[in-house]
Amino acid sequence: MPIGGKEAKNKEDELQQENLQKKDFYHNGILKEMLLTMRGPDSQVAIITAASEVPQEIAQDYVSALGELGCNNIMPLHFENRDEADKQEHLHYITKCNIVLFTGGDQIKLVNKLRNSQFLSIIRERYINDENFLFAGTSAGAAAMSEFMIMEGGNDESILKGAVKEEEGLSFLPKTIIDTHFMSRGRLTRIVELLLKHDLCTAFGICEDSALIIRQGKIMKAIGSGVIVVLEGGNVGKTNYENIGEFDPIYIEEIKMRILSRGAGYNLEERKFLEVKDREIGETGRLKNLEISN
Repeated sequence: MPIGGKEAKNKEDELQQENLQKKDFYHNGILKEMLLTMRGPDSQVAIITAASEVPQEIAQDYVSALGELGCNNIMPLHFENRDEADKQEHLHYITKCNIVLFTGGDQIKLVNKLRNSQFLSIIRERYINDENFLFAGTSAGAAAMSEFMIMEGGNDESILKGAVKEEEGLSFLPKTIIDTHFMSRGRLTRIVELLLKHDLCTAFGICEDSALIIRQGKIMKAIGSGVIVVLEGGNVGKTNYENIGEFDPIYIEEIKMRILSRGAGYNLEERKFLEVKDREIGETGRLKNLEISN
């Protein structure tokens, strides 16, 4: 579940949004849907603050937000390096919890702390094999999920070759690029430049208070109050990308773009737009299976 950042955490967050971004934190918010995808208020949640410069403060924000939604079984996990991540108590908790949420901050910092750790191996194994487990990340936590991770890159009006610096991500979604705070920070140019470099990838620009629920590593449902922009590599028309020098402006004849919002989805494997029916909440408080119509 990659989240674009700045998801509503309380009623006050709603009041600060523009009219087009109104939502109901208690019934329709991203954190509410995150819980309902698992066990509702009975979910056990691990908050991973490794990306943040202020881990205690950001953890408390989520403890308070989830507490307002009736979830009190929350464990913030703080660590500064791989050895601390692999402490036995940390490994024990992420083995039994239902949800792991990576907070925002610096995705490079996050990846460096986790790469080749037992901690990450357990999350990956559960992500692949455990239907009763949800791996979520917001902002930097979402950007780290893709195979190619943006380290830095300007929000220039022009698309410039080589302007984006990248790093290998955690590859929970192979052949993808994920960027967050997408519209509010003007990040179209940098995601397009990286997509031209990795033209077999699919890029996802996730706006604030927006997210994707992904099942089977490919079936996606958009949630939240904003949109997700999907750009497909390999479907561009004429471009000068291969023939220009570093920091020269790029032209593109065409590029395939889809825009998802609540009620829409996407099949990553087939590169197909999907309409997604709203799901009802079952007797256990858990959302029923994803219903899709082509």
